[in-house]
Amino acid sequence: MNIAFIIGHLPESADGAISGQKRTAINLIQNFKRNYPHKIVIFGLDKSSNILFTLFSFKNKNTFVRDLLVIRTGLINLIISSLKYDFVINTTHVFFSSLSILLKKLLLKKTSVLHLSPGLLFKERMIAGNEPGKPGLFAVWLEKFTFCYADSIITTSHLAGEEIKNWVKTANVKVIQFGVDLKAFSHINNSKKQQANSGQKIKIMSVASFYRIKGLDLLLRALENVDESCELLIAGDGLESYKNELLNFIHNSPKLNKHQIKFLGQISSKELAEIYKNVDLYIQPSRFDVFPNAVLEAMHIGLPIILTEGVGSNSMFGSQTNGIICTKINSEDIAEKINQILLYKEELKLMGDRNKNIIKETSWEKIINDLIDSVCEY
Repeated sequence: MNIAFIIGHLPESADGAISGQKRTAINLIQNFKRNYPHKIVIFGLDKSSNILFTLFSFKNKNTFVRDLLVIRTGLINLIISSLKYDFVINTTHVFFSSLSILLKKLLLKKTSVLHLSPGLLFKERMIAGNEPGKPGLFAVWLEKFTFCYADSIITTSHLAGEEIKNWVKTANVKVIQFGVDLKAFSHINNSKKQQANSGQKIKIMSVASFYRIKGLDLLLRALENVDESCELLIAGDGLESYKNELLNFIHNSPKLNKHQIKFLGQISSKELAEIYKNVDLYIQPSRFDVFPNAVLEAMHIGLPIILTEGVGSNSMFGSQTNGIICTKINSEDIAEKINQILLYKEELKLMGDRNKNIIKETSWEKIINDLIDSVCEY
């Protein structure tokens, strides 16, 4: 079976800041290469080939080109991929993979399998409203149209699967959750995290891009009603207009201490791992989030989690012994859950330890095998 990946813009250096979605894409391709015996092809953009060459540690460029071909994505290449490859795995570009599926199905009458790892554009647009940076109407229409023609749709969370089924009642949806790069965080010493808890303010972390859908405004409003003073670290970038809105809110709030809220910008996995060492609680306040990579990373290093029901990974917190789900996506419920968890600080480490055990059960090898098996059904 010939398999092609579609991957978007990446930094030139492997040490550069990479968004959670793109970190997941890299992990997927690296592990796919390890577990899949045949050649795979990557359709990338701009300088993607430079970082992929570094990440995969090929001895020379000739080996790299022979074993893992990287092609700049364009409409012509995409048409070629639709003709040549049995399965196209989308990692960061819904538009390109949607177009590929439609070409295969409508022009070639081939069975098509659509894999969705990014967020669902139509849901994002609905939540974003008139916010700048929202998905274009054509991309949203193309995504919805594709659901009607894909023979099978593989997505990363039950939340996304339900949204697809709401749009296309007859859709054949399968959920395969992604894993996390365990090596990037394996050096973290838990004893250091415990020391940060002793006699100090609770330190909260959230990793999110600056878009309304990520709910950072909800988190800031929630902190106004938290009974105990906390520090908040936010990693990520995005819309300057939304970031300015958050900064203005902090500045004008009589209840928030601006010196205890830090915006870290987009940071590398290595930097993120170092920061996680002294964090006590991770919060994902998203209004809608298919399956954020950062939640898996926080679980792996042993942090308790608070997340909203709009986050796809909430299926991993059904018992709520390893984290707490906000059943209402608003600042009041987030504040209530933070206050609830702070009443039982001695439980924080136990919750974090349970998360570490849960993540151990999810291996990339199993994920890749499930993905290959699902594709081979067609």
